[in-house]
Amino acid sequence: MKSHDSVSAQQPRRILEILFGLCFLLLTSTSVRAVWSTQFATEGLNGRVRTLIPFGATLAAGGDFTMAGVTPANYVATWDGSDWAALGTGFDDDVHALAVYDGRLIAAGKFDFAGATPTSHIASWDGTNWSALGTGCDGEVVALAVFEGKLYAGGFFLNAGGTAANRIAAWDGTSWAPVGTGVDRPINVLHVHDGELIVGGEFQNAGGVIATSIAAWNGVTWSDLDSGMNGGVTALTTFNGDLIAGGFFTQADLQTANYIAVWNGIEWDPVGNGFDSGVRGLAVFGDDLVAGGVFASAEGIAASRLARWDGATWLELGGGVDGFVHAITLYDEGLFVGGNFQNAGGSPSIRLARWDDGTSSTDTGSGVLQSFAFPNPFSDRVELSFGANIRTVGVYDAMGRLVRRQTFSGSNDRWVWNGRDESGREVPAGVYTLRFERSSRTDALRRAHRITRLP
Repeated sequence: MKSHDSVSAQQPRRILEILFGLCFLLLTSTSVRAVWSTQFATEGLNGRVRTLIPFGATLAAGGDFTMAGVTPANYVATWDGSDWAALGTGFDDDVHALAVYDGRLIAAGKFDFAGATPTSHIASWDGTNWSALGTGCDGEVVALAVFEGKLYAGGFFLNAGGTAANRIAAWDGTSWAPVGTGVDRPINVLHVHDGELIVGGEFQNAGGVIATSIAAWNGVTWSDLDSGMNGGVTALTTFNGDLIAGGFFTQADLQTANYIAVWNGIEWDPVGNGFDSGVRGLAVFGDDLVAGGVFASAEGIAASRLARWDGATWLELGGGVDGFVHAITLYDEGLFVGGNFQNAGGSPSIRLARWDDGTSSTDTGSGVLQSFAFPNPFSDRVELSFGANIRTVGVYDAMGRLVRRQTFSGSNDRWVWNGRDESGREVPAGVYTLRFERSSRTDALRRAHRITRLP
């Protein structure tokens, strides 16, 4: 028999569970259709959006705009789900790339100044002010990535911090260093995949190695990815464990690959029949690979600058957009697309659009899923409770990458996640999205509430 004291000690926890569950059900009681948001009909931007990245609780956008909604914002701004905010006085010219390094937002591009502060194409935001990273770079920076604790920058420059650095350099928080002997032509994109920094661009040589448009840096040496592509690489991501490259090429490894290809660690293969023109942005949204760019069709079907790959075929995405796409990312459980368009799905959405996948995380009786997580935020473990007939629970990081999937063979209504990925490694602190899937493949529930792991 439990003592009176032990029962009393459990009462506050039980009350919290009930209150949390009631709040969650109230907040998520409305079904969501697959739809483009109407927010950016009035909260759009007056210039092209070139780059998007989640930053804390906000979405950071960079480009060649000077107004975000009704807010003056010189080339960079943050969106909190309802309002835009400027970051200081911004810059004097375009922002091409954004990254988060050491908890700070890093912006890079064509600019020379942040307000009156010389920044030479790359700068760091501490929440109040922009500051230079050393003496910066002597030419445009168009790509950023964090690899092995360092910030990597790529672009058109030949010097970084006063040191020769052929179009790529690494910042360790104090100073710039070259990355081997760099590459012989401009870099467009950087991406970390399978323990290496993948570099895409217009080059033919990386560190003395023949590498056509794409190469890998392991922290010490450069290597090629077979015979590469016959045109520039402008977008990279990881999908189902494989590297995906998009760009303005029609061949990979000397075989046909129309503007998109997949690297399995040994060789390149096409992704279906690809597109009729170039790819500029890639992201993973739920179980799908999403591509955006300048194309008008995918595998011969109309797909206006946006398409999704379900693992077997390319499909159009919500009617697409009416102008070029430059950036795609995930934020607040939605897919955000930036570029130079005026409409998404036939409705006004000015240079930024949000797509929701049309599934609901609540659907009782007629199919509603009730779910909650406790505690949330959590440190070591979180208990997930949900309705019956759930086949799998997927845990995705802030970039939409699957970190853990739990499959159930029978009837289950709860699961305790220990904060570890498929390989048993602890996942870092941050926001994670839960996606539930029922026993019927046609009744997928791809939206759910988020959970936060504490440091």
